[in-house]
Amino acid sequence: MELLLVFLFPLVLSPEPATQAGASREVVPIDRCAGSSGPAIPNPSGVYAGSVTFTLGNQGSFTQKWSIPLKSQGCQACDPGQYVLGGTHYDLMVYRNGGIDRGSVAAVINSDGDGFLELNGTNCAYISFGLGGSSHYESGRVGPSPGADLKISNGRLTGRVSGYDCFGNLVTADLNLAKQSGSQPSTCPYFGGSYSGSYANSCGGSQEGDVILTQSGCALSGYSAGAATAIQGIITGPDTASFDFETTNGCGGGAGTAHISNGVITGTYSGTSPGGPECCAPGVFTGSFTLTPE
Repeated sequence: MELLLVFLFPLVLSPEPATQAGASREVVPIDRCAGSSGPAIPNPSGVYAGSVTFTLGNQGSFTQKWSIPLKSQGCQACDPGQYVLGGTHYDLMVYRNGGIDRGSVAAVINSDGDGFLELNGTNCAYISFGLGGSSHYESGRVGPSPGADLKISNGRLTGRVSGYDCFGNLVTADLNLAKQSGSQPSTCPYFGGSYSGSYANSCGGSQEGDVILTQSGCALSGYSAGAATAIQGIITGPDTASFDFETTNGCGGGAGTAHISNGVITGTYSGTSPGGPECCAPGVFTGSFTLTPE
């Protein structure tokens, strides 16, 4: 967030001349709300969602529902009426394997509703079947496909967002998202970190392997090379979560639930196997796992 604030609100030298040779001039911030008129906007915290038409590289245009929650954070350095927002996760593009582009949200909104938005992906390992990658998007004139700056007014979030998805495709979207009545960004306990995992399934298979869970807001994602599995999940309560998984060796995928107690995550799942070498027989299989903090 520090880099974000520095980018948005650069410093300039004071117009007062130095009183002696070699003396440094006082550094003062630009008025961040210069030119704004009218009262400050209400706290913009909320869930902004709606139908978005976006272009994806050279693959054409698609229309899907996107959701970007904003939650105000404490900011002692902010000007009156200015908001710093973060601590949530977004839901953008849905891929064919069911993966949802998710990550962290960072925004600064001025008293007149103008601002800047930055989205950083956290679950590319799931979307890319364990191959990694990274995604990153910025608003307005800052992104790789510049357009209208971000603005929040009358309960709507508008402006251009552009950047690159997990596979390096250029994504460009002009947002017009409505604040959802009665919906508030979720706050979840943090379970990200390194875990030692053990896994077993109903067709006699068992594996062990470390996994690093990445968390953004209430969204979790991770990849275990030992289990050849990538996951994405949502924390559903103080000690519960639901998740989807995909094997990265072509042995299928499915969904499950998890329970967290004293930092240990245990869960059960079911999936469908296509069959094949080192896979369960074609059809439904079940399993369980334990993740212990390292």
